[in-house]
Amino acid sequence: MRPPSLNQNLRAEHAQLAEFQAPYIDHYIALADTKASVAFGVCAAVLGYLATHQNVRDSLQQGAPHHGFWPTLVALILLVSAGAAALVVVVPRTWKTYQDGVVSWPSVSKFDSAAAYLAALAATSENDIRQARSAHCFVLAKICASKHRWVTRSFGLTAAAILLSGYVVLFV
Repeated sequence: MRPPSLNQNLRAEHAQLAEFQAPYIDHYIALADTKASVAFGVCAAVLGYLATHQNVRDSLQQGAPHHGFWPTLVALILLVSAGAAALVVVVPRTWKTYQDGVVSWPSVSKFDSAAAYLAALAATSENDIRQARSAHCFVLAKICASKHRWVTRSFGLTAAAILLSGYVVLFV
């Protein structure tokens, strides 16, 4: 049931660690998703505001000769990039990372029926379950780290976009 590289004899305390780690990591995954949703909402709101601002439309319609064209264009590109980075955070990642098993929802969903899942679970040793839960925590941690990298990028781009958008609104 488990990948051969997980051939470790884990004890009960390892299972307790996995019981602590999984919800802990899940919390930080949810936090990254929430932060990304806020960043996306801010980007959408600023884009919406800029779209209604007459000076922004004028500078884009007049093109490069207009003094506000490049700052406006860069602000819009930053906003779209920040929003895209925020969307990357909330894109599901689990389907790419799991092997067959009895712990993760993508693995469990591959069974044809509840009876087939229960049969596989009954045939799985206590140590195999400990290993699967610990490996599941590792996968969750990798997902969490990736989400936080992308949310950090999104926040940086959002901050730069807001500053430049403020310049465009006030001075263009």
